[in-house]
Amino acid sequence: MEEILLEYRALQQTTNENKNPSQFLLASIEQWEQKSIEKIRQIANEARQKVAQLVYTHKSEFRKSYFLFFYESIDCRTNSIRRITKSY
Repeated sequence: MEEILLEYRALQQTTNENKNPSQFLLASIEQWEQKSIEKIRQIANEARQKVAQLVYTHKSEFRKSYFLFFYESIDCRTNSIRRITKSY
């Protein structure tokens, strides 16, 4: 909030000092647009990085679960075969 108030005061002072306020206001809008676009890009990049990290984490967890299941199923099969062969 304080930042907005400071910008407002600076805008008001510059407008009072400037002979052509419309030109100043248009330049201010352009500057605001550029700052906004840059902030949006930064936030979008951060979101992309978070999504990529989540996908990587879940993919890794899935792989671990899959291999654990795979090796457990092999172990179960091996134990079943041992039981069958022992009974004969």
